[in-house]
Amino acid sequence: MITYDLTTHADRQLRKLPIDLQRRIIKKIKFYIATDNPLYFADSIKGEAGKIYRFRIGNWRVICDWIDKNGGHIQILNIKPRPHAY
Repeated sequence: MITYDLTTHADRQLRKLPIDLQRRIIKKIKFYIATDNPLYFADSIKGEAGKIYRFRIGNWRVICDWIDKNGGHIQILNIKPRPHAY
């Protein structure tokens, strides 16, 4: 089973957003991890070492790290609007 968590930084970013946007982002993340291959919906971030990916949720980007342990784990690093995500 794939799990996810947010870094303190990402949690702080999420809490600053309007509640409807918070719910939309969390709902979409849960949808992605419920699939057989959540990385199908993600793009690898070019130039980054390791397994850093981004999910697109409307005009927002969720930057995460894929940790391959016990079936997979996604650690959310950043939640930013598109122009400021990269």
